[in-house]
Amino acid sequence: MEPALTLLVHGPAAQEVARDLAELLRSQLPDWPCSLPPAPQTHPSEATRGGEGLAMVAIALALPPAVLATWDLAVRARVAERLRGLIHRVRRHLEGCPGSDVRCRPAGGASLALDESELDRIVDALAEMARRNRESGGTP
Repeated sequence: MEPALTLLVHGPAAQEVARDLAELLRSQLPDWPCSLPPAPQTHPSEATRGGEGLAMVAIALALPPAVLATWDLAVRARVAERLRGLIHRVRRHLEGCPGSDVRCRPAGGASLALDESELDRIVDALAEMARRNRESGGTP
């Protein structure tokens, strides 16, 4: 199943934050499969003051095939509401993790802030993924 969203966790404690967020996702969105790689990647382009790269961990989050197959305005509203709740939970979690940040990359899209101000753009990207899924015969 193609990840619908990838949450990009950056910061000095990226692996721990990502593990915590993956558990949060599994408990809060159990029907949205989530996977976490075993180890963080270090990106030198995102250097810290000490010259070391920040760790980045990507959490892949998939939408259930039934959601992709039946996308309409009602599904869009439900997905937006679930994402709004996820955004609030992630932001609350990050309050205790100074220097960490989480961004969101919808399938085939650009990285966006995991923030309510970007919610429409995130949902639009998921709607586009659902449209492509239907046009390809329903294979996620």
